[in-house]
Amino acid sequence: MLSRDPADRGTPKQLMEQSWYRGFDFDALLCKTIVPRFVPKLPRLDTRVPMTGTVEQICAKEEVNSGSPRKTRKPAPEGWDKDF
Repeated sequence: MLSRDPADRGTPKQLMEQSWYRGFDFDALLCKTIVPRFVPKLPRLDTRVPMTGTVEQICAKEEVNSGSPRKTRKPAPEGWDKDF
């Protein structure tokens, strides 16, 4: 699966036959009837109120409203993404 050449990755049928997926219900996946083992509890987002501002400003407002202190981050070093 991690090969750059798609021909080396195998077919979907070969993938489904891997031991990792033994017992997995692919029919339920296709029918979208699988029940997740874990569903995170997230605060309800009010979509009626439009969000304005930058991502940082929106996150800062949410953190103030939730009472969670904002952690400061160092800026990424120059050129960290040159190999992408």
